[in-house]
Amino acid sequence: MGRNYDLTEVQEQQWISEAGKFTVKVTGVSQGKTQNLNDVEKVIFSDKNGLSISDEFVITDKALYRMKNFVKALKLEMTTNTDEWVGRYVVINVVAENYTKNGGGVGVKFVIKSYEESSLTTPIGNSNQQPSQQDHTAYREPLIQMPDKNSLPSIDIDDEDPIPF
Repeated sequence: MGRNYDLTEVQEQQWISEAGKFTVKVTGVSQGKTQNLNDVEKVIFSDKNGLSISDEFVITDKALYRMKNFVKALKLEMTTNTDEWVGRYVVINVVAENYTKNGGGVGVKFVIKSYEESSLTTPIGNSNQQPSQQDHTAYREPLIQMPDKNSLPSIDIDDEDPIPF
């Protein structure tokens, strides 16, 4: 038996559809697998206008440098937990890339090419530390060292915040 859904009030998600630099907030992180069965972290971002963009970090030795650059831009320690990412701000550099559509035509997609620190995010720990081999492999371990939650700084967002979410 099928289920009924009333989707009349559901807003369609709007995506960033231009190249440039944007200050965005991490609004969600989910885990999954690639077609090659590698672990992947999918991150959803939103800008001040409610436009979204996503990026994926494949957990392989050759690809972890992208996650490292992202975590540095979030001003977090190199030993991190994905829960720490949500609510933090980062500046993204978005570029347009052509791709071949399934029907053979050419389409344009907008992808994040790089990350920079945002002044809206406060540092946690020493984000300039160099990762050790243990830090490099810690992303695949179920238990990751985290700072005491009581010592984590918070970002107060009020009506005068430049990006009220």
